[in-house]
Parts: sequence; C-alpha cells; structure tokens
Amino acid sequence: MECEICGSSPARRRAEIEGVELIVCDECVSLGTEIKEPKVTQKGRKEVPEIEESITPEYPSRIRIARESLGLTREELARRIHEKESVISRLESGSMMPPLSLARKLEKELRIILVLKEEKSEVHIPEKPKPRITIGDVVEVR
Repeated sequence: MECEICGSSPARRRAEIEGVELIVCDECVSLGTEIKEPKVTQKGRKEVPEIEESITPEYPSRIRIARESLGLTREELARRIHEKESVISRLESGSMMPPLSLARKLEKELRIILVLKEEKSEVHIPEKPKPRITIGDVVEVR
C-alpha cells in the first residue's frame, strides 16, 4: 500500500492529519497524530496487562539478613546458587545490582522477595492543538 501523502511504499501506519484519517509511511506520520490500533482480544478472553519487573532498592540488606538467618556463609550461599563468593559480597555491599535471573535464584534459595512486579500502564496525554494559521497571519496590510 502506498502512502496517501507522498506516494512512497510501504505505508503501514495510520495518522490523523488536519482532521482526516490517512494511511501513511513512517516519515509522514510525524505530520499528524498517529492512531494506535486497538488491541483485539478473542471473545471471552481478558487482555493481559504488561508487567514490568524491577529489583527492590533494599536488596543488599535483604540478602545479607536472609543469608545470616539461615546460618550460611557467603561461600556456602555462592556454592548453592552456582556463583562466585565475590558476587555475593558485591551484592550485599550494594556495589552490584543483580540481574533478574540472579535475583530469582536468590529469592528461591533464601526465600525472600527481591523482584517487584508492577503493571505497566500507558497514559495517553493528548497533544495541545497547534494554532491554525490564517491568511491574516501571512498577509501584511499596508
């Protein structure tokens, strides 16, 4: 399909330009406001929200306290989760942020919560309408 403004191919995006809905290319979409396609779900199925995962800021103290309460040394914990002792040391000091995979291993071994899950919500803030230029703005009267 060709762009309804410049005629180039391919035109895959929909945009509202000067009050008209058009199918445009990636370059011409910036001339108006892109119209996002609604998410279509099958009948009877709920739309699954996107979940964003992050590591809790208190991870150093949670790891250290849980390890000590289980009576483990850094070396023993490292051996159990197949990591180096220096990694455990850096995590407990806060000088290293654990990747999600390591955080999950620690959660399982220490029975603590390190990964926070939040629903990702997209907030659409409408753009302010651009002032329309009239012929009086352009023509200079003598």
